Amino acid sequence: MSKLCVAVSEDSIEQIVRECSSADISEIRLDYASFSEKEINEIFSSAKRKLVATYRPGKVEEEFRQNMLITAVKAGAYYVDLEIENSREFNAPIIDAARLTGCKVIISYHNYQLTPDNCELNDIIDKSISYGADIVKIACLARSQKDAARLLALYQREEEMIILGMGDYGKITRVASLYLGAPFSFAAPDSGRTTAPGQLTFSQMQSIKDLIGD
Repeated sequence: MSKLCVAVSEDSIEQIVRECSSADISEIRLDYASFSEKEINEIFSSAKRKLVATYRPGKVEEEFRQNMLITAVKAGAYYVDLEIENSREFNAPIIDAARLTGCKVIISYHNYQLTPDNCELNDIIDKSISYGADIVKIACLARSQKDAARLLALYQREEEMIILGMGDYGKITRVASLYLGAPFSFAAPDSGRTTAPGQLTFSQMQSIKDLIGD
């Protein structure tokens, strides 16, 4: 069955180590901190669990963001998350580094306003694969139960995907994805610091998993 991935948005190495201790996989949100290249190397080279390197755009220069992601990949990141909006020139050297180290590439699409229609969602998956995705991630605001159902229906496709709805209506998708083929689903640390609306904590997700069973 799929694993739980704790999304960690702390700004010190000590806090990151603490938050990563419970889950099999942890996403390190580098855009929430100001780590040096040396610190990023330390985080990813000393990890005892699988780590996802994520550095969302908008806070630093693109060259710096690119270099930090390459550093994380070379240091031992198991996954690297690259936004579908990135240019091919931005992604290419990161993907090249990932291919050399065996790091899996996640191409991600986020929509905080709505869930697109079926045609657009399928186009996003096709585009992500063409961009070099090993795993396609789609996270959209679910504004109704129908939005959530439309997102979950994408798991009928053969590609390896993580499809999630954000917001209250999307909570069910975070649990259902564990049973529909996603390699992992995201949870917030038990401290409750979320990185997306509607994110459940690790303990909440684990309790639901225990209740449902394999």
